[in-house]
Amino acid sequence: MSKKIKYPADFIAEWLDQTRGWFYSLHVIWNAVMDSKAFKNVVVNWLILAEDWKKMSKRLKNYPDPKYLLDKYWPDAFRLYVLNSPVVRAEPLRFSEKWVEQVLKDVILPLENIYKFLETYAKIDWFKHPGTQVWFVRHSLKEENSDDPDVGLSEEWFKLMEQKDFIEKVIRINPDVIYTSNILRAKQTADKIKQILKDSLWKEVEIRIVSEFWSRDWKQIVEVYKNILDKEKGKKILIVAHNITFRPLWAWFYDKEDNLDYEYLKTKYNIGFLEFVKFPIWRIENELDKWILSEYHSTFDKVDQSLRKFYLDVATRNVISLVDKLTNWYIRRSRRRFWASGFSDDKKSAYYTLTEVFLWYLKMLAPFAPFITEYLYLKLMDNIFENKLGDSIHLLWWEIFSEKYVNEDLQKEIDLVRKIIRLGLYIRAKNKIKIKQPLKKMEIRV
Repeated sequence: MSKKIKYPADFIAEWLDQTRGWFYSLHVIWNAVMDSKAFKNVVVNWLILAEDWKKMSKRLKNYPDPKYLLDKYWPDAFRLYVLNSPVVRAEPLRFSEKWVEQVLKDVILPLENIYKFLETYAKIDWFKHPGTQVWFVRHSLKEENSDDPDVGLSEEWFKLMEQKDFIEKVIRINPDVIYTSNILRAKQTADKIKQILKDSLWKEVEIRIVSEFWSRDWKQIVEVYKNILDKEKGKKILIVAHNITFRPLWAWFYDKEDNLDYEYLKTKYNIGFLEFVKFPIWRIENELDKWILSEYHSTFDKVDQSLRKFYLDVATRNVISLVDKLTNWYIRRSRRRFWASGFSDDKKSAYYTLTEVFLWYLKMLAPFAPFITEYLYLKLMDNIFENKLGDSIHLLWWEIFSEKYVNEDLQKEIDLVRKIIRLGLYIRAKNKIKIKQPLKKMEIRV
């Protein structure tokens, strides 16, 4: 069966000299043939120069041997160095071997250390991640402002579920099972999602009705969710339900609130119509967990937006920035939680948070550093996960940004603490005061 070639192309990439040649000719030819442009976006690359700012030349031998470079620093270090350079925005790059080495030290090796840390303590505590993934989406808008369970969706909101953005999110979630309430508008939304999966992925997904999702008894809703996690272990679950369902679940699992009532939940927790949220399968116990989840989701949003605009260097820079936060801040300050005896709720939260954020980070990094991410992903699947999520990280769907996790106040607070510590270390180094030497007093003006 032949496939129809899609024009115009979303993007092409080529050297700067081709602006007046190949780029121009493509548009001229395609306008003549099809009366349209040939491509929508172009990533223009420029020259990689030697350290002496001269053009790399076989005669001058002013460049390191490529095989030596890749063998010593790994291909991913070179890829990240070039993607994070001016060369991807049509500016020259003065190549330096020491910067490739620096990427290896700052990104590749720390990633291996994160995995080794997780594997070491997971073996000690016999920790395994079930591989369960849950997404929550609120139903589309009802016909009129009514609490009547028999009121269905408006025609306008049926059309919104046919838009490209919504369909793309459904495909990327790719659920194995859908849970919804017995209320008409939720069932209609679930049916539409099922049809999208059938039309796009040729996948038949079962819809299961849970009447308890339409309840003011928050304890009942929490228990139902826990039962679903036990029953559907290792599967991708999509819950299509209501604000009344989302509020107690988010308050219980993310905000760790114990005493909830209907009126209180109405004032604090809400989810928008057709808003997708990646839902935790563990109860998040610690502010550190909330901070690293917030950092991941805000970073992912920046990377996703940059890639959609083809700003490769901006996307790469944002991807790389998360490594230091994950290693030098989250793990270092969570060590005592992993060292603790027993398996408390806080320790469980630390394991789940680190495992999921590390997995999500590898998925985000995979297009930029395909080899190290594939290697570590397979290690995760073999040693940390009970159920494999897929044969390759490059066959997994791109994640979806969940705004509910982003806590800007918490991020600013931690950023301030990090800045204070960096300045403190700088002052110590300047005055030749050892890090382990205690100070009598330190004053900070904030």
